[in-house]
Amino acid sequence: MTLFRYLQEKDVFERYYKQHLAKRLLLNKSVSDDSEKNMISKLKTECGCQFTSKLEGMFKDMALSSSSMEQFRVHLSKTANALDGIDLSVRVLTTGCWPTQAQPSSCLVPSSALRAFECFKRFYLNCHSGRQLTLQPQMGSADLHAQFHPSKATREKAGSEASAGVSSVKKHILQVSTFQMCALTLFNTRDEWSFEELLQETSIPEKDLHRALQSLACGRPAQRILIKNPKSREIG
Repeated sequence: MTLFRYLQEKDVFERYYKQHLAKRLLLNKSVSDDSEKNMISKLKTECGCQFTSKLEGMFKDMALSSSSMEQFRVHLSKTANALDGIDLSVRVLTTGCWPTQAQPSSCLVPSSALRAFECFKRFYLNCHSGRQLTLQPQMGSADLHAQFHPSKATREKAGSEASAGVSSVKKHILQVSTFQMCALTLFNTRDEWSFEELLQETSIPEKDLHRALQSLACGRPAQRILIKNPKSREIG
């Protein structure tokens, strides 16, 4: 807090702090809620309640969202709705408290995920009349259960192992953004997609799609999910 007192543009600090706090809360990356709240308490003492009102509102939204999800899961168990096997988690964010966009990024979410969200939306609006829910795909994340099958050359090389009953299919859980999920699920239907085709099929803004594919196809060799042709660091 000693360094904070010397900052002249504290509103700039608040904007960046809110952006990083939002990521930590939504992605469950925060080390400790108590530490986060302790920091906000110090900021409140230093700058007043108006400075931290939106930050405190973010924690309130997280608590209310957890309660809503518990009620939603009870509702699903009573109606025997399995949501097509999707384990849905929704955070309802109050407009103005979070660094959301008034016009969220366009994105064609996979039909199964969209049906699951629409089911929650109907439940939530029945419980809270007069409210509106707008999907913010640029702030979401997903865990994908992926199976990686070996190439033809690898299968031929490992033919003896396969005949001995050794499975060559590798299973991984991929932690990705919503935009990356939309792109990756298209590969369930085809093995190859051009950048222009992905852009058209997902309706993701070009800049966001560039960023989403960069880590999937141009990251460390051992961590690349997609094979890019030609092999360069440029996307598109």
